[in-house]
Amino acid sequence: MRVFRRGGRQLNVSWAGLAVLLICLPILLRLGFWQLERGEFKAQLLEDLEAAADLPVINVVDLKQLAELPPNTKILLFGEYLPDRTTLLDNRYYRGRAGFNVISLFKLTGGDELVVVNRGWVPLGRYRYPLPQVVTPEGVV
Repeated sequence: MRVFRRGGRQLNVSWAGLAVLLICLPILLRLGFWQLERGEFKAQLLEDLEAAADLPVINVVDLKQLAELPPNTKILLFGEYLPDRTTLLDNRYYRGRAGFNVISLFKLTGGDELVVVNRGWVPLGRYRYPLPQVVTPEGVV
């Protein structure tokens, strides 16, 4: 341990403490810059989502069209849900409540193409079982 004195004040410095400081300081600085980068990324993401909200809805007839569209484009699909191909994705939170995302297969009209659709969130009941009953729309939607 090393003691530094100046005036009436005394500073005790241990080599172990100095070593910990020299190791942790660059790590903490990097984490700070990482948080700033994340903030910039999220701001850009929100800006992109707001810009996409102003774009018109595009009617998609063929899934090959999807590859040409920019991310976050609103699309319109016609077809029917396959009720026996619906699953609940567990451990999803919405506004502080636990629940499930409802994931269904959607068969496009006029073809055999299938699209995975997240139909939204349903809350968890008082107990985990029985699972919530989800009504699947019938017919062409």
